Amino acid sequence: MPTITYQNLPVGMVDQYGNFSSSSGVAIPATNLSIQYQNKLEESRLLGAIQPNGLRIGGGIGANISMTFPVDFAFNDTGSSNARFLLTSLTGDEGCSIIVGESLFGDNGGGLGDCYLNSASVTVQPFTPAMLTADFTCLHMPTGEKLTGSKNSLANNNLIAYNFTSGLIHGHNAIVNGASSDNLSDPSKQQITYKVSCVRTPVYEIGQQFASKMFLNHVTKEMSIKSTNVGNLINQYGTGEAFSINLMSDDKVSSLMTLSISSAAKIIDQKLTISDGGILDGEVTLKEVIR
Repeated sequence: MPTITYQNLPVGMVDQYGNFSSSSGVAIPATNLSIQYQNKLEESRLLGAIQPNGLRIGGGIGANISMTFPVDFAFNDTGSSNARFLLTSLTGDEGCSIIVGESLFGDNGGGLGDCYLNSASVTVQPFTPAMLTADFTCLHMPTGEKLTGSKNSLANNNLIAYNFTSGLIHGHNAIVNGASSDNLSDPSKQQITYKVSCVRTPVYEIGQQFASKMFLNHVTKEMSIKSTNVGNLINQYGTGEAFSINLMSDDKVSSLMTLSISSAAKIIDQKLTISDGGILDGEVTLKEVIR
């Protein structure tokens, strides 16, 4: 089996047929990718048996896929941002299919992908591209076959030709709102991380090896802010606070999206650290219940 390099392993969100066309799927400029299979075998022991009975089936097989990629304005040829699609469409009941090389994950054969978002976080810092990390659970995945590289021209046509200098979002061009509050920290924001978490429950039916659907139980948002202090110290009730960051183009004229947390959010964590020869660093985390 030949070695697979990064050059032969494109990643995309696609339709059930694995198409990369503008109407059915978009390329993902991933910088790293992880796929984990788990078959949920359980230990088996019987009363009176001297030796263990080994392992038995304890649930359906599943695959978790995580990826990281820079936040872009319009990476794919439809003029739509991958980050906007992921943070808006995939944080609800909608799923997608993911192709890695020539392997398709989330193909339920019904035209709707069933790779579902567990969490997505965007990290924004000065002079570096904003990075998005996403984690998915896929109900349908390839089994009994090898993961192979792709000879698809996706990399040459879509990835190399893209402008990675002016087309990406950088933290030094973002606009922060809510920075002056005494509850959060001082105005010198050094890093902001925005995270959406979705808790889901798969539904298995008799006679089927794969889950037939995925219920969305609840959704929460978190915003972590690093600066040189934490503002007012909280009590057991937390403190309500609204905060947002607007992701802008390099000329600060066009806006991709606003990552926000409302005044219903509570400060749930504060952290202060200092080392010899340094300055005080603070980090505040807010949490909001969405569903």
